Amino acid sequence: MPELPEVETVVRELNQKTSLKEIKEIIPIYEKVFSEGSDYQLLKNLAIKSVTRRAKYIIFSFYDSDLFLISHLRMTGKYLFNMNIGINSLSEKDQSHIRCVFKLSDQTEMYYIDARKFGRFDICKDLTKRFIHVGVEPLSDNLNIKYLTPLLKRIKPIKVFLLDQQFIAGLGNIYADEVLFLSKIKPTRASSTLNKNEIKLMIDNIKIVLGKAVDNMGTTLSDYRNTDNNKGDNQNYLNVYGREKANCKVCSTPIEKIKLGGRGTHFCPQCQV
Repeated sequence: MPELPEVETVVRELNQKTSLKEIKEIIPIYEKVFSEGSDYQLLKNLAIKSVTRRAKYIIFSFYDSDLFLISHLRMTGKYLFNMNIGINSLSEKDQSHIRCVFKLSDQTEMYYIDARKFGRFDICKDLTKRFIHVGVEPLSDNLNIKYLTPLLKRIKPIKVFLLDQQFIAGLGNIYADEVLFLSKIKPTRASSTLNKNEIKLMIDNIKIVLGKAVDNMGTTLSDYRNTDNNKGDNQNYLNVYGREKANCKVCSTPIEKIKLGGRGTHFCPQCQV
């Protein structure tokens, strides 16, 4: 599933490709692509003001409207554009997986493509209420020692804590493993055992790991593509995730993989304590 860096990459590209353009028509190919009660006709003729991100969600805002269109890519969702040359600009496979078409005012068509049909659109007016249970943005100044320290008193494995979206928004499985490796913290350690220096180091590494992944256009291990249908590049720089039995880049000890909180978890048994 795309995590914060992948979603942030898509958001930045959508901003460039859709800003100021009006939505002239919306054609849901898959009837359940809009959540129940979301009247997509309300978005017709609205001009897109900006595209932003909250956690792993994509948020379209509009001029002269209090409505927001919220998109979650889930496992296989992606956005592609016809670049004014029609649907034939897409591969046959992508054409068969179009779930929604947005016709824009410059004759561009934006396609939402989702092989597994898990992605959804919602329409809402109150973003605060919509994301009331979502934690702080990890790339913001709100993720700091003062915020995180009292939350870490909860007795749970630190990897499980990092994946809990009510504490930190958008941090997912790949990047939690990478953060803990750089912080030299074993993923099974109780969150309550971290000292002040370890907490500070972990916060710094969250920002470093996510920032570098955004610079690398995200991580593609399977389905993720940006709006130009290109893979990310960050998979080439991972230290532990997906490297089970490979030698640690620091100490040459084989990387181990365990199940933790239902998620595959990678770590170096020598470097991480």
